[in-house]
Amino acid sequence: MFPLPHKALIFLFLLSHLPAFAQTHVDSAALRKLNDQAFTYWYSNLDSVLVLAKEQLLLASQTNNKVGIIKAHIDFWHVYNERQMFVDAIQSGFGILKEADLINSSKYRAVGFSNLGLTYYQMGENEVANDYLRKAMRIDSARNNEAGLASDYVNLSLVQINKSNFKEGERYAMLAYQIHKNRNEDVGCSIALLNAAYASYQLGKKEVAIQRIEKTLEYSLKANDLEGQAYAYNYMVLFHKGMLPAREEIQLLQKSLKLCLELQLNELTRDNYQKLSESFAKINDLPQSLRYLQLSVQLSDSIYSTNKRVEAAKLNAKYQLMKNEAEIQSLKETMHLREQSNVRQRWIFALIGGIVIATGIFILAYQRTVNKMVIAKVEASHIRKELSYLKDQTNPHFLLNALNSVYGIALTKPALVADKIAELSYLLHYQLKSSRLEKVNIADEIEFVKRYIEFKKSKTNQLDLSFEVIGEFVGRYLPPLLFFPPIENALKYAAGSENPSVKIQWNFERDKILLHVQNSFNIEFGGIHGTKIGIENLSKRLELYNYKFELNASQVDNFYHLQLNLWDNEFTVA
Repeated sequence: MFPLPHKALIFLFLLSHLPAFAQTHVDSAALRKLNDQAFTYWYSNLDSVLVLAKEQLLLASQTNNKVGIIKAHIDFWHVYNERQMFVDAIQSGFGILKEADLINSSKYRAVGFSNLGLTYYQMGENEVANDYLRKAMRIDSARNNEAGLASDYVNLSLVQINKSNFKEGERYAMLAYQIHKNRNEDVGCSIALLNAAYASYQLGKKEVAIQRIEKTLEYSLKANDLEGQAYAYNYMVLFHKGMLPAREEIQLLQKSLKLCLELQLNELTRDNYQKLSESFAKINDLPQSLRYLQLSVQLSDSIYSTNKRVEAAKLNAKYQLMKNEAEIQSLKETMHLREQSNVRQRWIFALIGGIVIATGIFILAYQRTVNKMVIAKVEASHIRKELSYLKDQTNPHFLLNALNSVYGIALTKPALVADKIAELSYLLHYQLKSSRLEKVNIADEIEFVKRYIEFKKSKTNQLDLSFEVIGEFVGRYLPPLLFFPPIENALKYAAGSENPSVKIQWNFERDKILLHVQNSFNIEFGGIHGTKIGIENLSKRLELYNYKFELNASQVDNFYHLQLNLWDNEFTVA
């Protein structure tokens, strides 16, 4: 899914529920002061918001001020949601609903449902987010709260777009836009039209999408909405794909990139890097194209790590959801049963006691399981880090050799440079893609080796190459780039010999793989000392993967031989 704006959601949330923060409705001057101070720090200092919220919760609890407790939970939610502490954000959302039920406040119920909807949307739980946002929408509709409705419509449009239901996403976005337009709210108009434009583009309504994104830019410039401008410039390039001159694309993308870096919009920054690399390639500015491609790869790795942390937070949040829903339901049942007879109350208290005991046993068992999992993850983490280190040693070495090859071609055969860069792009893309996987299809590995050999052959035209694959390898999987270092070394050292020769043979048996690599080398060098590190790294990776293997290397005259025999029953499983 193409990156969509998230930070703007918090602005709409503030806009639609501003009365909930601006009016305190409490008698305590100290509590009112704490609430006002927290609100002034919402965007400038989250640590201060957290400290003030804790003081506010303590004071409100001591005076049994339910509205003050709700406002403290709202402050907690903002801090946790902004920092992607989703488990804590969900707890705060349920805290708002719990207190709102006690005072029967539909206004704060809408706030609680909106908060939960926003959190689950940012976690990627579209169905859960959709349910909570619809609840908020129904309450805001009943209260005739136009600002709240506009916020709900925008949020629902994003959820529908993430579900690829672009027609509904467009409808909700235009409903929000109409409300903001009637209220003369430029930022709201910018955000709503941005969603509507993207949904229209996905529905194939290209002209409509272009008109809407141009209008979005007008609103965002008028309101000094920097995030809206960043997305508008980027979407203009997307919607005009193939229609704008390359230099005009570059100007728009650089405007978007400047704002993205200022606002720390990582996903849109990465997309701008990728598009800039493509645009500079169109005008044959290859150094700039390669520079932006490298920046995109670096940022992709960073975002990938963040997503992994989000996935872990989502698992914990599901458990907390069940726990909090059970607590809220238990509270409602307890309040209802208090009106019954004393006899029934005794049975209820006994039942609640049993539930508490069962919950305690469940939590204790769950905690023990989590502790075991944490220990196992720590042990696995050490192995993964060592494997990652060994894999990462391959990439700089490969890139250096590849760039040297391109440089040599540029000096002797400049007409082939563009094709060789395209081949290098494929090789780099495969390395980036495979490095994130534990195992890859052997067929893909063989294809990668073939493409690499073709890439290198242009530098070694006299190479006597024999490449043979025997046996069935379809549907078999191995760790990525496992066989690549010895093949890369063979091509490297053969190129420096008088009569370059390389023979590569793969033999696939039922539960065994044999690789034999033979290459010539310049005997005047007295041996091939440089391959020792590569062989040691290969052996270490095989040991860490717990494979049974034999790895032998020998030197006969001016030929170097490497034989790898690998046994394992798991490399037939993806």
